[in-house]
Amino acid sequence: MPESQRPDEGPGPWRPERMKGARVQAGTEALGRRETALSKRSVANRASDVRDKQMENVRTTAWLRREATELTP
Repeated sequence: MPESQRPDEGPGPWRPERMKGARVQAGTEALGRRETALSKRSVANRASDVRDKQMENVRTTAWLRREATELTP
């Protein structure tokens, strides 16, 4: 291997600055994917909470109707 392309020095493809830049970019992309996944999960959780609340409202309304029917002469 030529002296200039040793892993720890020289202008070759193994320059630490280049490798560091690639790691930083890969890390940034990974963070972006993670944030997107968290965002999608957050939206799904909110949608689930809304559905749960709607079902609770439906059950409450049905219970109130039964109570009103029983109390009506």
